[in-house]
Amino acid sequence: MLWLDGNRVEDGAALFPAQERGLLLGDGLFETLRIERGQPLLLKRHLQRMEGAAAALGLKPDFSAVEDSARKAASDSETASMRITVFRGSGPRGLLPPKTVDHRTLVSISPSGPRQPALRTVIIAETRRNEGSPLSRMKCVSYADQVIARMEADALGCDDAIMLNNKGEPASTSCANLLVKTEAGWVTPPVEVGLLPGIVREVLIEKGVVVEARIGLEAIRIHPILRTNSLIGIEPLELEGGPVAEPRDYAALTETLIAAERDEA
Repeated sequence: MLWLDGNRVEDGAALFPAQERGLLLGDGLFETLRIERGQPLLLKRHLQRMEGAAAALGLKPDFSAVEDSARKAASDSETASMRITVFRGSGPRGLLPPKTVDHRTLVSISPSGPRQPALRTVIIAETRRNEGSPLSRMKCVSYADQVIARMEADALGCDDAIMLNNKGEPASTSCANLLVKTEAGWVTPPVEVGLLPGIVREVLIEKGVVVEARIGLEAIRIHPILRTNSLIGIEPLELEGGPVAEPRDYAALTETLIAAERDEA
């Protein structure tokens, strides 16, 4: 199901002009989140993150209208995944955005069953995250690095890829934040290493069940690791036959997330 600027449109319809900068230059942002019982979970947090990224890119969509569109679209779905994409709009040839643009908002919804966390195998990708780029901290429509990393994993029969930054520090997986169980408890790398500040990650840090700390490469080889994002929740990872977290090891994290999603729906 698709909604463009708050209006339902048919799948396969021609939605954008050929000059749309989001299509030609990846000039836009997106958020993905979960719908349960017609409610988009943690929507305000997702839009706050998008609004911060939009300011960095000079995008100025009407976020109250974006929220209204998302809630309207979600109301028809019991359990689903939602993607909200904001494009800058059309412009002339060249990199510099036009002074006046017509932002477009596309909301797409895909049916989804209940979360079913499962053990996922991962590799360490050759593709790196660029901690010096502002794009490493936002969900830009241009997602080619993550696509390449996921293709690396798939070629080796694995589910996901852990991406290091240019200094060789673990940052995230291709699609999720990374959690590591050390002697100090569950830790996640800081944003400065070149990762997206995930919404689930944000909740777990705020609730005090996860702390930020730089993680060395050896740590992800010798300690249990998890991945987390708004669609999958929390899942255990296995890297090269290394230790695997048991459900009891991260039960408190899952309970904390579910409680926050319920309270902020």
